[in-house]
Amino acid sequence: MSIQKVYLEVSADFDVMEYAVAKVVAVDWQTGQILDTLKAESYKGNPYHLAAETRWQLENTLKEQGYEII
Repeated sequence: MSIQKVYLEVSADFDVMEYAVAKVVAVDWQTGQILDTLKAESYKGNPYHLAAETRWQLENTLKEQGYEII
């Protein structure tokens, strides 16, 4: 059995209410199937720092489940 490879799509921005918003999507490298999504928001925070934190959280969760991040 081979290790399932996934890549992460990360987005970061501000919404209209000045919230920092980050979204990280884990996608199967071969099929394009979305495996997991993690969203976060913070009032008047930095969306890029929030995105980095959110990516780190999802990446660690996926690695614990045996996925390889590419």
